[in-house]
Amino acid sequence: MLEILPLKDKILQESICIQCKAKYDASLLAYAAYSDGKPMGICQFSIRNGIGTLADLTSSSSTDDIFPLVLIGRAVLNFIDICGAHTVKCENKNIDESLLCSIGFSKKANGSFEIDLSETVD
Repeated sequence: MLEILPLKDKILQESICIQCKAKYDASLLAYAAYSDGKPMGICQFSIRNGIGTLADLTSSSSTDDIFPLVLIGRAVLNFIDICGAHTVKCENKNIDESLLCSIGFSKKANGSFEIDLSETVD
C-alpha cells in the first residue's frame, strides 16, 4: 500500500534524503511516499512570504516509478494551498520537467516552473 506522509522528525527526513540522493535541509518541510513501510520518495519544500517553493522531489534509488512522486507533489501542493499560499514555484533544474507538468506546474519564460493554486479548473 502506498502512503504519503508528512515528515515531522528531522532525523527521519535526513535519512530519507540520503536514500533519495536529495540534499537535506533542516529548514525545509517534507513529505515522503512509503510502499509497505519502505521510503519511495521525498519532497522538501518551504512556505515563506505567502509563496511555496519546491526544493526537491526525488525518488529512492530502488525505484524509477514516478507515480509516488506525482502523489507526493500533489499532497505538498494541497498542504501549501491549505496554509494560504496559492503560488508555488520550483527553480530546481534537477526535477524532471514532465514530472512538474504532470503535477500542474507550467514553465515560465525565465525557465522556472510555477503554479497558481487559486486558479480553478472546470
